[in-house]
Amino acid sequence: MHLKTLTNILLNPAQEFVAFGFEARDEFLELEDKDAEEYLFFKHFKMNLYDDSKGERLCRAANNNQVLPVRKIFTEAFRFMKKRAFDKIIKAVPGGITEKDVFFVVTVPAIWSPGAKSIMRNAAKDAGLNEDDDLILALEPEAAAHACRQELKQDDLPPGTKYIVCDCGGGTADFTAHEVTGPTTVKEAYPATGGDWGSTYVDREYEKLLEQLFGQDVISAYQHENPKGWVSLMDKFEVAKTRAEAGQPRRVEFTFSFVNHLDRMLKDRGTDIAKAARQGGVRYAEGMLRLPWEVMEKLFQPVVSKICEHLEFLLKRSELTNTKFIFLVGGFAESKILQTQIREKFENESLKLVIPLKPGLAVVTGAVAFGIRPEAVVSRKCRFTYGIAVMQDFIEGVHPEEKKTLVEVSKGKTVAKCDDIFKPFVHRGEEMGYNEVISKTFNAYFTSLKVDIHSCEFETPPQFIDGLDLLGRLRLDSKDRTGKIEVHFRFGATEIIVTVVDKRTGQEYKR
Repeated sequence: MHLKTLTNILLNPAQEFVAFGFEARDEFLELEDKDAEEYLFFKHFKMNLYDDSKGERLCRAANNNQVLPVRKIFTEAFRFMKKRAFDKIIKAVPGGITEKDVFFVVTVPAIWSPGAKSIMRNAAKDAGLNEDDDLILALEPEAAAHACRQELKQDDLPPGTKYIVCDCGGGTADFTAHEVTGPTTVKEAYPATGGDWGSTYVDREYEKLLEQLFGQDVISAYQHENPKGWVSLMDKFEVAKTRAEAGQPRRVEFTFSFVNHLDRMLKDRGTDIAKAARQGGVRYAEGMLRLPWEVMEKLFQPVVSKICEHLEFLLKRSELTNTKFIFLVGGFAESKILQTQIREKFENESLKLVIPLKPGLAVVTGAVAFGIRPEAVVSRKCRFTYGIAVMQDFIEGVHPEEKKTLVEVSKGKTVAKCDDIFKPFVHRGEEMGYNEVISKTFNAYFTSLKVDIHSCEFETPPQFIDGLDLLGRLRLDSKDRTGKIEVHFRFGATEIIVTVVDKRTGQEYKR
């Protein structure tokens, strides 16, 4: 029995929802070949938000390379989840409930950018998951930490205890570090970090192995000619990957269509599957590829090494001295190979590895607790430096001429201003309390103006906004040219909220 479903979604040619999860995979595999070319089957689409490239985020279908906005894909997924959840809850709750009775918690990797989190929130709203006050984003390793702490006794977590949460899923490995501040509260000890080091990394290594054994062109031809068959083939490897243990060989089943494809392609080259596969201890017989432990280890080693190297990096940080626990959670955390490597490398008398009974469910069970008490994380370390673009008096010989602009500050009076100056509100690594607000007041010189919100990874940011990430823009309009505006940044929660109050009109704007 699967405790979690797949991050798969199937849309029809009109881009309408058909199925999600295992059902999406199964329905796609049951399509006629002609229909399979027209439908849109998306796998691991969550990873499209890890790519922080500029412009609209797009998601590419696994079967025909068609692209759709990733917000559209998440909206369809959320709409399905909402319906499925309400169908279950209504049956379970006597008298029923209404949407107004429900508070939604959407979990996201801690390493996602503010832009990625914004897409998730907007997609959730598009799908009807209530308004802003009835929906909260929970960082996945933080949510998992709630579940992990239940595995320990209260005496094991006195104030001052530090732990690292290593959340290893299908796409990413997400790390966060906390210091216990009270019986039910913690603070972030180090900014969230991580990378694209999930279990799909092992899938890519297996694909490389098949290319090495049978030829890259042979594998590419099968992926192109039979996308349904490729999905089935990788499902067979998923079974072997999940059950893999250190020191043990594994057998991976080939699908009938893949065997036929190899027979046909390799025959033209004067060889067969068994001969081609006979490399480095690999053997093939009767539809099964036998992988010795040495080969299985090579499939896992690249991603396991990245996870262990990052844990080693974190444990060397001065902020994480005397860390007592590593909490290992997520779907990939169920891998015996990953568990063994981390235990052998890090566990000792002063540092213990804690793996929940069901590590793949730690995030979802912890998310419920987090939704009830989000203030349990009393402070967080900022991952970025945040601020806005402002104008200041232009200083000849100091500011570049291309930034110079003339502004009418009062009737008949014009002064030179320097545009695009970055005004930081908080710096990377700075500790901010839960819902802590930083406010600044600025002069307004235009009836219509914009407030651009920027971020960067530098603790000491550049003077100008050139090259910085634009997170959002608020537009203000007033009949009066001059006056004051107040800008408020609210930090310390899982999202940053920016509110601008135009003192000329009393109007409030929020992003």
